[in-house]
Amino acid sequence: MAGWSSLPGDLVNLVADRLLTTSDLDSYMDLRAVCHGWRSATADPRKSPREPRFRPRDWVTLGEAHQSDGARLFVNAATGRFVRKDLRPVFQSYFLLVAGAGGGSLVLAGGSSPHAACLLNPFTGSFVQFAAPVPPELELELKVAAHVIGGSSPKLILLRVGADNTTIYWADPNSGSFNVFKQNHCDSRLAGQALVGGIYAAGLELEQHGSPPSTLLHPTVSKIMGLVKTRPPLTNDYFSSNATLAWRNCFLVESAGEILICFVLRRWPKVYMEVFKMATGSNALEQVKSIGNRAIFVGARRSLSVDADKFASVEANCIYYVHGSSSSYHVYNLEDEEEVRGGGAFVELHHRTFSMKACPSVVQLLCRYTSNVEHSQLGLELLRQRLREWDISMQDCAYH
Repeated sequence: MAGWSSLPGDLVNLVADRLLTTSDLDSYMDLRAVCHGWRSATADPRKSPREPRFRPRDWVTLGEAHQSDGARLFVNAATGRFVRKDLRPVFQSYFLLVAGAGGGSLVLAGGSSPHAACLLNPFTGSFVQFAAPVPPELELELKVAAHVIGGSSPKLILLRVGADNTTIYWADPNSGSFNVFKQNHCDSRLAGQALVGGIYAAGLELEQHGSPPSTLLHPTVSKIMGLVKTRPPLTNDYFSSNATLAWRNCFLVESAGEILICFVLRRWPKVYMEVFKMATGSNALEQVKSIGNRAIFVGARRSLSVDADKFASVEANCIYYVHGSSSSYHVYNLEDEEEVRGGGAFVELHHRTFSMKACPSVVQLLCRYTSNVEHSQLGLELLRQRLREWDISMQDCAYH
């Protein structure tokens, strides 16, 4: 080991940079833990928590890996590598607000009121503290979406979907409070998908003197949404004349640097799926006949694109989806234009003892991710407090 520990610093940094390129932040931290020489030669993410190269990218938070030990399971969507992290010490001082902001960060809320917002990098253990407390109307929300944009001064974006509109909140670390912007209701579903999937924009950078921009969505997303709402670009005649039906069954997903829109269309007993993207140099949508070695997972909550070559049992050029409240996932092959029904999509992750039968497959985990959002621990705790207060109040009334 003495020979390895004496490697020149530039060679150590070359290996470290390769790990950061693929967002293998946990491996980067393992490299720094090998010896004093390697730690001295590489930058410490804990001292630079805002530095963009140390921010998680491509990571997906799959939820609790095991109920009895509080560990959480993550997967790198670019490399297919799974990592289990024990975050119990963190949750002794913070409440979880969002388990899986864009890239893999966790959004936390301070343990006491006012609950200051905080970003946790689960792979380096570093925190980005925000001066602004969690907006009061989000404290009791059980399912909040979040994303992070920007460079050395990251903006935290939070999303709340209401009955009539979608409210978007954003702040940088030094903001005293969150800015608020409301998106009209007809845009809310795709706005939420765009936020959770990371397809969010530079619109926030255009804010001037406190005046909100006309939209917070990526310009390409705005164009796609406008085109779909007026007349869907579908080749299937039955659906192309029904904008409302197509609008309710479309999903946005970022795939290999492109923003795609997928339509899941049912005309019993047949299922049709079509994929479109913005045509180069025009404002029209063009059909995508093949997504190559990619596979797309779409669900009610969010969408995800992965390299099928990196994931066992995931088939390329296919779309995986869970329809409504169904307990099974479906697979649509874009080349054959055929759908097949897969296994159950909602295998629980927190078995006390895993057996080969109980252990969920990769496909099940990814389908579960697109169809399920973990509850906010802050919302659950505040609801429990209110129920306890209500119960005490009712007991007092009965006593008197």
